[in-house]
Amino acid sequence: MDLTFPSHTFYGVEFPAVVNNVETAIEMLGGLSQISEVFADEKRRLNLSFRPHMVYSKPACGDGRSSNSFIIRIQRLRNKVTGELKLVPVILGRVTRVYKFDAMADFQFGPFERVPTTDTSEASKVIPPNYKIFYNDLIIKDPTTMIDSYLSRDMPLYLPPVLFSRQDTPSFYNFAPRYRTTEYIQLEEKSHKMPILPSVAYYMIRGPWSRAWIRYGYDPRKDPEARRYQVIDFRVQAYMVVRKLLCHSSSRKRMLCTDANKRVLADCRKSYESVHSREDSFWDELLNSSKKSQEDNIDYDGNDELDPTIIDDAEDDDGDDRIQKNLGKVADYRFGPNNWPTTHQVRYCLSDIEIPEVQAMLEEVPERTEIDPVDGWLRPGGIKRIRDLLGQYLKNTLPSIMDSASKEKISFNSKIHCVYTSVGINHFSGCSSIIAVRSSNKSTFETILAFGSSHFICLAKSYSYLNDEMINLNTDFSQDNFRVYQTLPGHNSDVRCVRWLDCCFHNNGSSQVYQHTMCFLMSSDSCGLVIIWACPTESLICPDETENWHIINKFQTPNNSIINSIDGNFFPSSENDRSCSGTLFLSAAADTSVHNWSVHISQNLLTNKSILLPCILISNITRVPSLCLCLRRFCIKYNFQTSSDNIDVSWLHFIVLGLDNGQTEIWSGHLVNGQNENVKSLNFTLSTTISGHQDWTRCIDVCIDQGLTSPVVLIVTGGQDNIVRIWRLYSPENDNSVTSPGHAKTTESVLGFKKNQTRLHFVLFVGGSISVWCRSDKDFWLPALPLTGHVGPVADLSWMSTFPEEKFKDDDSYTYLLTAGFDQTVRLHACQPNTSNEEKELIQEFWFELARPQIHGYDMNAIASISPIFYVSAGDEKVVRVFTTTKDFLNSFKKLYKSPSICSKLDRILADSVIPTGAVQPPLGLSNQIISSPSNSNDNNVIENHNNIEDNSDRNEYVNNEEKENLDKVCTPNELPTEDRLQHATLWPEVKKLYGHPYEIYCLAVHPRQFLVASACTASKPEYAHIILWNGNSNWCIHQRLQHHQLTVTQLAWSHDGTRLLAVSRDRTWSLWSEQPMNSATEGTNHQLSKYILSAYPIKGQSHSRIIWTCAWSPDDKYFFTGSRDSSIYCWNATVKIQKSADCLPPEALRRLDIYKELGKSVTAIDVCESFNSECSSNLHSYLMAVGLESGNIILLKLCETGSSERFFTWSIVLNFPPDWCHVPGKRLRRISFSPQKDNYLKTSIKYMATSGDDGIVRIFKINIKLL
Repeated sequence: MDLTFPSHTFYGVEFPAVVNNVETAIEMLGGLSQISEVFADEKRRLNLSFRPHMVYSKPACGDGRSSNSFIIRIQRLRNKVTGELKLVPVILGRVTRVYKFDAMADFQFGPFERVPTTDTSEASKVIPPNYKIFYNDLIIKDPTTMIDSYLSRDMPLYLPPVLFSRQDTPSFYNFAPRYRTTEYIQLEEKSHKMPILPSVAYYMIRGPWSRAWIRYGYDPRKDPEARRYQVIDFRVQAYMVVRKLLCHSSSRKRMLCTDANKRVLADCRKSYESVHSREDSFWDELLNSSKKSQEDNIDYDGNDELDPTIIDDAEDDDGDDRIQKNLGKVADYRFGPNNWPTTHQVRYCLSDIEIPEVQAMLEEVPERTEIDPVDGWLRPGGIKRIRDLLGQYLKNTLPSIMDSASKEKISFNSKIHCVYTSVGINHFSGCSSIIAVRSSNKSTFETILAFGSSHFICLAKSYSYLNDEMINLNTDFSQDNFRVYQTLPGHNSDVRCVRWLDCCFHNNGSSQVYQHTMCFLMSSDSCGLVIIWACPTESLICPDETENWHIINKFQTPNNSIINSIDGNFFPSSENDRSCSGTLFLSAAADTSVHNWSVHISQNLLTNKSILLPCILISNITRVPSLCLCLRRFCIKYNFQTSSDNIDVSWLHFIVLGLDNGQTEIWSGHLVNGQNENVKSLNFTLSTTISGHQDWTRCIDVCIDQGLTSPVVLIVTGGQDNIVRIWRLYSPENDNSVTSPGHAKTTESVLGFKKNQTRLHFVLFVGGSISVWCRSDKDFWLPALPLTGHVGPVADLSWMSTFPEEKFKDDDSYTYLLTAGFDQTVRLHACQPNTSNEEKELIQEFWFELARPQIHGYDMNAIASISPIFYVSAGDEKVVRVFTTTKDFLNSFKKLYKSPSICSKLDRILADSVIPTGAVQPPLGLSNQIISSPSNSNDNNVIENHNNIEDNSDRNEYVNNEEKENLDKVCTPNELPTEDRLQHATLWPEVKKLYGHPYEIYCLAVHPRQFLVASACTASKPEYAHIILWNGNSNWCIHQRLQHHQLTVTQLAWSHDGTRLLAVSRDRTWSLWSEQPMNSATEGTNHQLSKYILSAYPIKGQSHSRIIWTCAWSPDDKYFFTGSRDSSIYCWNATVKIQKSADCLPPEALRRLDIYKELGKSVTAIDVCESFNSECSSNLHSYLMAVGLESGNIILLKLCETGSSERFFTWSIVLNFPPDWCHVPGKRLRRISFSPQKDNYLKTSIKYMATSGDDGIVRIFKINIKLL
């Protein structure tokens, strides 16, 4: 056989017929010329015409496909002597392309006319009919000049369409019962009784049966019984009512159902749109708009993240029974006690409205003989009457629904609760406002502070704690402390201005306490967007959820100018009106102009929450070339007696404006009583210009006393010249003059103050922190705990690590949280523990910033806790720094806990370890220095680490004047951690610098049981992408360098037993390093640690397709997980073989075990903890995974082992965090971490989870994992 391949190339055609004549087959393909043109262009299709001589014949199309076939000719040779046959194959060429006719042929419509027969006998019916072809008479073959003779021919009408079918590829439809709802199947069973249901049907566009399919041959306009099938269009007035109804019914069941129920719900949802017409579907908004889902604040996964494999696995046909069993009667086309509208607009068939009054109307015999275009067969006004009944029924049913929804909310809060939010205020002068509100039915009041942090508006409330031992408080400090309890998302850039809108009517004697039923808040951001918020006062005093807040209006300033200050007033319709009706007067200072708007508020504000009220621009004030830096707006009521019997009531609207030339201007406008509603224009005139500052007027505040016969107005102005002046505005009868009774110097920016009967809260901010003073009953000021937080991205966080030999009891634990941010600080957050033994309810705990161990000169990139008294950190530099605690911190930390065992542990640390008293930061240096050296020394490892301080002998002896002042602050007992103390008196001393990386440190990780630290730096080449292990037992020398990755290692994670180290990198791979057991000769050597060798890496093509940002271990170290920018989470097997020192086995190349790709956004942070699952067997484990996304969202996933080789886990979304618990949309969530597990972690169900992101916010959640 000749195996030489010739160079000839052939094309093949699989002819869909038996070829008896090759010439006829070629003619049917269009001839050789047409075939050659198709072969020359591989994209063209080959046409096969069954009647090539007829131009009306529709061809079948063949598609060319690549082929690697050969054409073989077999020769049969016969031996003339012996007669033996021999077959000799010869390869003629290679077939590179084959045309196959797999597509369907179109319908044929030819010029055929049926010939009628004259035979009418029964035998003639069996004979096939005869046809006559008139194709020759239809076509003009020869050229002619006489067209009339051609047109005058008598022939049948022949108008063939161009195409019958738009597709020639078969489509498969699955009509299995599991893809239809139970109601649809029930309707099919009743189809013989309901003439409206389609079989062969026509569509009615308008009228009483609008948008209904009606059976062909049936006219409902002639049958009075068709009144039962008339269609009514019903619209729910309040969109928020629709959302609550949906959350109460089907959405809550979707969030709490099992995997099997989720599969059923997915089947139900697929068929809804095919059964009944629904406009503005709420499900579609949830599925297609993540932004809408965040605004609606839904407690379940608004994006409907159902695993498609779960849906595909539903191969059984008993879906209808499962729907009835799991969900009951969930029907969108019915209206009744158990079925409510799930869309803003829905159409109901009258027979599906389960209201007795409506059914009684349908039972009445129609009196009319012809239908009405609106009411159909019903009586006049019947459709309007039915709409009113639906609205009244929904209004009466809604309170009971809301009560059950509140119970569900309480149940949800028992599972997870946000116990702490640490934020820093934005660096803008008008970025905060304070208000004192009083409930309508209570004598108590609350002080609410609103301020801007990143893109959020934060609400802080004053909490009183009666425990005098808490946070080192004694009688010299206030017990009123502001804590952030709510955040409002809505802005897309940094919030610049926040202001509570005051009410123009106040009761006598309480002019500074807001007592209206509705509170209004105004905010603006760096893009010129202004948002007006509204919230009921009762909800503000007793906050329940974010949905109590809604946006009245949002608009852009003229020319998108940036606003420097905002203010406004709420003018109710009448002085005694307790409703929401009235007018909002708003003012904003932007550049050289002041813009004024008015917004009319109607009484149905709470019911129409989805409607934005119109905002009218009523006037502008231009102050070119001066810049308008700050303003305040207020109203004063005056009674003018025009005659002996007539008194006119007038309102003066004032705007106090601070300029960049140091002057303060007062502008006034006049409105007669009754003209404050629907104001379309208001002219302001300059009344007074006061000069009291030599530099910019930075802040203004106004205090009004309406209790006297003539109102008293005090104006406070603060300038950049460090002077605060108080001015008094006299009444118009006193010539409207302004005087300055006095001034005082200040170095801070006053935010505001509010009088609360016996207490006065005075607030100011410094460097992103808010300091608070409260006036006591003895008329002197007491400091309270400040509101502190990072003012830049929080790069890393770390829970406190315990000593390796430390063992916990059931109720015996203490912890704190370390955070490092781009504001060049490390902050330590601690809490007063919850002494309640109830695990089913998550009681509010008090977290606060207890210390600021490090104030650096570089942005902080990473931090890791070594033990309760040591941590390592890395800034945007090449150095890793080691820090130790101080006695002052341990004494403060010990007083947070009442457990005797915890106090004894901390006392042992104070007694046995060499702990410095405090630390200070030198004026020209980055290393925190020890103030005083300890008096004793020991030989243990902790003391040895502390003694290795570089050149500390001279530093301990030299203390300058600044250090003496800081030493006094450190040694002062029972000090409150105010902002000044946090900056100077809570530093931790630095004990060691670790040099070894060529570029800036990127990540750190600490061994859970040894003094071993792993670090990695930014790298663009393989030689710089190594991991360094630092030995803390041997003067922090380099223990080992681990080289594998090509680019920057983004995160390091030790296994819980410390035998393996996991690293993920920008090069889209990971590496697993295992501990190599030591030889028996070196096993007992002091300070000797094991070496680590590469044990596993991913197989090429099995890893992520984008950068791997994060990784985490399962609690039992059986698996580890990686998260990437490709929006997926991979699960890997961590049980690799541990190599002995004598072995030289290559590392294993692993395949991924499982994958989850339903997140939709880049995964930037993950962590895993244990979970309780009663559905799993005892030998199968379940885990709880927290996922942080690049969009700022937080998701909780539950992973359950399946025990199957095809799929290792079932992934289910437990909770998609609401927007006010997430981070700023669009800003990356950098770290998410569960509190470290203890040896008895299965005995407790409470778990803490901390998150941080680029928005500078740190949140701590308390989770009851047993209830999830």
